Amino acid sequence: MKINLRKTQLAARYALWLALFFFISVPALAFDAIATIARRVADRLCDVADFAVAHGRMLREQLR
Repeated sequence: MKINLRKTQLAARYALWLALFFFISVPALAFDAIATIARRVADRLCDVADFAVAHGRMLREQLR
């Protein structure tokens, strides 16, 4: 049984490219998910801050 070295090298090259793509794309997807969650938290905090400012203005107007 003769092993074709050219096909083996080609398969190894494809496997390396696939592994490289996997190790680059998976952390990128995880970072994107973390960034999306952080953006949602920041939006929620901004909403809370806006509410606090508006409520503070309302209370200040009531005290006058």
